[in-house]
Amino acid sequence: MLTAFFESIKYIGHLYPVAVLRIYIGYFWFNEGMLKYKGNIFVSQLYVEDLSGKDLIFQLPEFYQTVFKNIIAPYWSVWSHGFIFAEIIIGIGLMLGFLTRPLGVIAIIICIHYSMLGDELVSLLYSTFSAILLTLVVIGAGRCVGFDYYFFKKNRGLLW
Repeated sequence: MLTAFFESIKYIGHLYPVAVLRIYIGYFWFNEGMLKYKGNIFVSQLYVEDLSGKDLIFQLPEFYQTVFKNIIAPYWSVWSHGFIFAEIIIGIGLMLGFLTRPLGVIAIIICIHYSMLGDELVSLLYSTFSAILLTLVVIGAGRCVGFDYYFFKKNRGLLW
């Protein structure tokens, strides 16, 4: 597997800029997850109560309001830990170039969630990240300087 990692540098060399972008996006996700984990903002029930009281929730689509009020808000601690864990795993996976496509799809879903709940600047940031992640998913950016090359070489398929 380690040999395939170094072979990816030799054979997929034209994807270096994409690999640098993938590693940066992975670092961003990992850093955001660690900041939220250390900051305890998502663990506190006060955050979800503040979010529920804002007019922003009433501007969202009806299905999202229903899901937020009935599923997410009552179990906020479980969902917040899930989001933090997902951000950290997405960051590690993108930095290593391992499971880039499945983790990219999960990251796009989280980006859509954050862009719906955030203010204008946060929405713009995560909308841009969702476009970049879509590009990384389509290209299969884990094949250059990543461990996906090992799996892509042996098992061609949608995941690799």
